[in-house]
Amino acid sequence: MSSPTTTDAVSAPEAVFRNYEYTVPMPIRRSTTKSVPAARTPVTQESNIVRNSVLAGSIAGIATSFAFYPFEMLRTKMQSAAAHETSATTVSSRVSSAKSLSRASLSATTRHRGPAKVFFHTIQHGGIRALYTGLALPLSAQAVYKATVFSVNKVATNALTEFKTQERRKVGDFAPVTLTKMDRFWCGFLGGAINAAVFVTPVEFVRNQLIAQHTRKSHGIRSDIYFKGPRHVITHTVSTQGVLGLWKGCSMAVTRDALGCGCFFFTFNYLSQRLPQDKTSSTLVAGGFFWLAFFFG
Repeated sequence: MSSPTTTDAVSAPEAVFRNYEYTVPMPIRRSTTKSVPAARTPVTQESNIVRNSVLAGSIAGIATSFAFYPFEMLRTKMQSAAAHETSATTVSSRVSSAKSLSRASLSATTRHRGPAKVFFHTIQHGGIRALYTGLALPLSAQAVYKATVFSVNKVATNALTEFKTQERRKVGDFAPVTLTKMDRFWCGFLGGAINAAVFVTPVEFVRNQLIAQHTRKSHGIRSDIYFKGPRHVITHTVSTQGVLGLWKGCSMAVTRDALGCGCFFFTFNYLSQRLPQDKTSSTLVAGGFFWLAFFFG
């Protein structure tokens, strides 16, 4: 018998080791590339726009209330003084008794007719604080105003877009719908009308009552009741005139705010298509024109 060679003489453990398929694991490398966030859907973008618009509008509304409320105060006082002058003249022409209205009160009302005279007369009878009479309720309602206007406008815009999309699909047109500027106007018109009918009218009624009371007090005109604040105005009006008494002048408020908000969103859509995007100057210019459109609308 031939002796085994060195290549054939292999121990059992070594044979097992040679026949075993050994795989060396590759080292795990961590990726250095940053994960790209998922793109936002149009629904998410719209909700963020509405949320940011409500927040920015609320802050802007509070700031503008502090800055421009004295002008609203003076305007209301001038209107209230003119109303008192008219009623006083009517009463004095019918009744010769001095108990109806004193001549001093009538002459004081007549003297303070211009804006400058009304301003200085208000400062003399209450200081700077008197220029902000009745501000508490309108100031606290700014967030509600903006949320209502932008929410109703968004709902109306989505409903109108869906309606036009369905009408196009009926005739085989599957192109995306783009609302016209007049569509934007009517959606904003609806938002302003609902906001004025539900919130603005009673808030302004309470404010005007407090301003008119300050006018009567500063002119020495007696009144049967003295309002301690907005809550007192509300409770007294509801008890004497009913809940609908808070909505006096609703039609004019609705007309004013509906046209104003319609012009606001019309101008927003018009300028957003023509001004450069993502520029602070464009935002400031657009914002200025938005508010001009609202007030002159």
